[in-house]
Amino acid sequence: MTTPAPSPAPAPTPGPSQQAPQGQAPAAAPPAPEPTQQQAPAPVPQPPTWTPPPPVPHASAPVPAAPPADDGSRDVSRLPQWAQKEIADLRKENADRRVAARTAVVAQHAFAAAPTLGVNGHALLSSLPFQAAAADLDPAAPDFNTQLATKVQEILAANPWMAAQPAAAPPPPPPPPASGAPMGGTPPPAKPQSLEAAIAAKFGK
Repeated sequence: MTTPAPSPAPAPTPGPSQQAPQGQAPAAAPPAPEPTQQQAPAPVPQPPTWTPPPPVPHASAPVPAAPPADDGSRDVSRLPQWAQKEIADLRKENADRRVAARTAVVAQHAFAAAPTLGVNGHALLSSLPFQAAAADLDPAAPDFNTQLATKVQEILAANPWMAAQPAAAPPPPPPPPASGAPMGGTPPPAKPQSLEAAIAAKFGK
């Protein structure tokens, strides 16, 4: 026995308000509103940032070049004997000149200080002890004045005859001319003491 299939439900009929008038197309549905986009806030101007300039490199002092290594080229022992003798003589001559120039400066200082030290400057400079001592003094030394005074005092103590003599007193001025005598001329003849002397002076007897 078969069961009859149910009949489909009738489609709903539009109401009078939903039915479009005849001859007109049904009104389109309004479009869906677009979502509003939020505008980003305007950027706030930032003050310009100060960037320091790059540091200027300081000019460094030039590094002195290292002295060349001694390769033995200054070794005079490799030279002939005559060349070694010439070099040795030149070196000695230069050393003697330096000592003589230094001794001359010492002598000038000693002569200037002689009156203060109580010694005769001429006698001091001409003495052999001073010449030997002056060769060992260095005018560029910081205590040169002290060394010079000490050496002069030692030489004076060993040679008392070098002591400075006190200056002699100046001679007294000449007496004034006698009254009546001509200035700068010959004095008048002496007056005779007796009559006979007067007659003899008159007649040349």
